[in-house]
Order: sequence, then structure tokens, then C-alpha cells
Amino acid sequence: MKIAASGQLGRFIALTYEEYKADRVAELGDFIGTVIAGIYQGIAQGALENESHYAQAAGRPHQTWQDYFARLN
Repeated sequence: MKIAASGQLGRFIALTYEEYKADRVAELGDFIGTVIAGIYQGIAQGALENESHYAQAAGRPHQTWQDYFARLN
């Protein structure tokens, strides 16, 4: 996998919540590392899998990136 911002090659390594938390705490300190790990855990547990209200809020359906960029040309 290429990391767009740096152009460097990267790789995906699956981590458990405990492994990820230990890594983030070591890098960011106990408070922020625990907060970031908690966000990771919530995402992994599906906390963000909910119904979208985008169309109601925006007044139009969501558009794909392909449609967005096609309209720019």
C-alpha cells in the first residue's frame, strides 16, 4: 500500500484493541493514547454503523467521488 501524503510504502498489520492501545499509549502518552484507542475500539465494534441522514440534512442524495470529479470537468 502506498501512503499518499508521503509517497512511502506502508503495510497493514491487524492489531487487537489491547495491542493498539499499548502502541498509542507508548507513542502519545496515557491520556491521549487511551482516547485514540477507545475511538479505534468503537469503530471496530460498529459504533459508527448507523443510518445516514445526509440526504435530509443536505437536501440531496450523497454523490460518489466519481460523480463529484466528473462534474468538475
